[in-house]
Amino acid sequence: MIEMENVSFSTGSTEVRGLSFRLGRKEKAVVLGPRFSGKSDLLLVCLGAHPYSDGTVRLFGQTLDMAGRGLPPDLAQKVGFVGKNSTLLDNLTVSANVGLPLSYHTGLSARETADKIGPLLERFEITKAGELFPHQISDAEVKLAMMARALVFDPEILLIDEPTNGDLDPNSFVKILRTMNSEDMKDVSLLVTTSSPSVATMEGAASYCMVDGALIPRSELGRVHNVAVDDFMGVVNDYSERQANGVRPFYAGLGPSGKRGTT
Repeated sequence: MIEMENVSFSTGSTEVRGLSFRLGRKEKAVVLGPRFSGKSDLLLVCLGAHPYSDGTVRLFGQTLDMAGRGLPPDLAQKVGFVGKNSTLLDNLTVSANVGLPLSYHTGLSARETADKIGPLLERFEITKAGELFPHQISDAEVKLAMMARALVFDPEILLIDEPTNGDLDPNSFVKILRTMNSEDMKDVSLLVTTSSPSVATMEGAASYCMVDGALIPRSELGRVHNVAVDDFMGVVNDYSERQANGVRPFYAGLGPSGKRGTT
């Protein structure tokens, strides 16, 4: 579904080179990397929204324009995208934001649109937020609303950039992770970029690191002798060790609903 062969592109601060990657039907992958490593631009290249200078990018078998002028209409509705920052419109309710793509691209009536939006709000547990405005809801609810909107056309691929970016408390953090791991996501191909080692352990997902202009499967990091990679993985390993020793008991006490259980 997504195929990249020896792709190179510039992020302004980083030159990404020789990147090869494949995401098949109903597969999941997570790309972990530091800030400004090119993770966000990787997703934009997959969306046909960022130029690449070398190699080939294919989406559903179609080669994407190297100039980054966007996806052809027949592909655009097959791909959902959730950016790292809020793109909800402040003057619309959450429900209206989720249904906005339908108002632009379909001839659905108001009732048909509501029938489509309602199950999505319920699926992402934001039904109560439906009639509120973006400034009235939490950062986690904003993220969930953006995910719901990205799935309004039932795309085959969902791209999510930094899903835990923002002011999230531990319960909200876990809720976002649980949503991405849920049965509701089993029929969509999912590509997630993150700077959080916790997100990078998403269940059933292939794991990659994007460091120093290269995309490296985490299973192959031990074979890479590179100062930038060693430094980054040192930070990741230190974080993981501290989490295991200190934070993990808190998260381990969270029940399926994301609320602390009683013992």
